[in-house]
Amino acid sequence: MNKLIYSNFDLETGISTVTIQNKYGHFTGTAKLDEADAKHPSKFQGCEYAEIKATMKYLDKRIMLLKTENKGLLNYFNEMKQSPHFNENSFEVKCLKKQIWKRSKLIVDLTKEKLMLKKRMEADIEERAISAKHLDKHRNKIQQMGRKD
Repeated sequence: MNKLIYSNFDLETGISTVTIQNKYGHFTGTAKLDEADAKHPSKFQGCEYAEIKATMKYLDKRIMLLKTENKGLLNYFNEMKQSPHFNENSFEVKCLKKQIWKRSKLIVDLTKEKLMLKKRMEADIEERAISAKHLDKHRNKIQQMGRKD
């Protein structure tokens, strides 16, 4: 479980920074305010993007650790297979295979989760651009109506 350690939006630079912590360490993500969004800065949106980036860094670290563990387990399994006393149906071999399978599945699941986070962030950015255009359009209408009076 991730714990939010730090969150900040610097209005001068337009940079949002978020740091999360979990048992795998501290992970920091940053997001820069796009020039197109400068009219409508949102510290909440920027910090959300920064948090997503920090979570993606955590997922990268977790995936890397799982791949390292799995590589060690696979090397051990291959060494065991070289033994003349190797028994494919032994309890120990079955447990080892199960651990390799579990880690492989978790790697796939975490990779999918990372991709989903990235897609969600991209969709949020697109929706924000559409909302900003809509907001600008209505602001212009209101300003023009005010000039007519």
